[in-house]
Amino acid sequence: MAAARRPAELRETKRWVTAKRLFDEAHAADLEMIVLYADAAYDCSKLIYWGRLTQLEVDATGTSYTVANVVPLEGHRTQELVLRSTQQRIAEGYLRPYAVIRTPSFIPQRGGGAPMAAQQPPHPSKDTSTTLFSFGYWGAGSATRALVDAVNEAEKLRGFEPPLWVDIRISRSVRAAGFRDGAFEKRLGAHYVHMPDLGNRSVLDGGSLITIKRPAAAEDLLERALSRPRRRVIFFCSCELPGGCHRHVVANLVTKAARRRGIGVKVIEWPGGQPTAISFGVSTAVLRAVARESQKTLALPHAMSMGAAASLPWGTGAVLTAGTEMVSVLLGPAHFTARGAHLKVLAVQPGVNDAAAFRGRNGYVGMTSNG
Repeated sequence: MAAARRPAELRETKRWVTAKRLFDEAHAADLEMIVLYADAAYDCSKLIYWGRLTQLEVDATGTSYTVANVVPLEGHRTQELVLRSTQQRIAEGYLRPYAVIRTPSFIPQRGGGAPMAAQQPPHPSKDTSTTLFSFGYWGAGSATRALVDAVNEAEKLRGFEPPLWVDIRISRSVRAAGFRDGAFEKRLGAHYVHMPDLGNRSVLDGGSLITIKRPAAAEDLLERALSRPRRRVIFFCSCELPGGCHRHVVANLVTKAARRRGIGVKVIEWPGGQPTAISFGVSTAVLRAVARESQKTLALPHAMSMGAAASLPWGTGAVLTAGTEMVSVLLGPAHFTARGAHLKVLAVQPGVNDAAAFRGRNGYVGMTSNG
């Protein structure tokens, strides 16, 4: 197959029954499914192209499918891929008409937005609602430059402008140097707004309950998100988890304001998106440390861009491999500290429902104005 910008309509004599089921499940969840091609003219060991499946139909004699955004691959082998059925890497000499695999780390993740390949224009989502993100900067006070650069890259890959950061802290007198007083405003310039009216009064008076200073200011926050559709809003404070934080209350106020106006709005913790499945290699020492839960972070895979890492949805499933050993984990998006960017390990050897439970328990599911 030649790399092409136009979708390719193809026919396969094998019936891709499992692929069809997974394609329909992904479509229903507003996720994408990819296809990779190996050098079938030789020994199938070299990966040569990947693309996005846009249609897949199975009939009595085979499978018809359409692939968009076909892009060449270089420097990757079939043996890097992990079979979905066995959780093992594809062995040397493996010859099959097709195999269902986990998404490899060298394929850019959509993360709720557009496919990243070859700077193609964003694939339009079925969801036409406006999205606002909440965010907690916990731990990133000494790495604001890296944080902002990664978020800007992630939004660019999704087809959006650099976001507007809305500071909803009632006070900016904090320990984190990069967020203290006007430091973050100085770094962002016109991409920063302080809205203390959406801050929590209890920070100042020592109360135990969350009390928003001026709840009606949620209308102003909503208006900022609606006024420039290609520039999304991230409203933030310092708390690590969104569930018990006042930004969760602000998210509720925004969705209620949108509901009163009959506007479709989604509010979700950055970076949004639904958990995906990826795989990548690590050293044996790292894999074993993660397996015994003595290591809670991972270096970013070499093939993963900073923007793609920042876009990983909370609760992303990953299979870590080292030779013949492997371990499954749940990951969060790239986190930035003084020692650099890394991925947080949220759980080791997770159960089937652990990602959904984690997201629900900690406030990562999000809210919509539709109820």
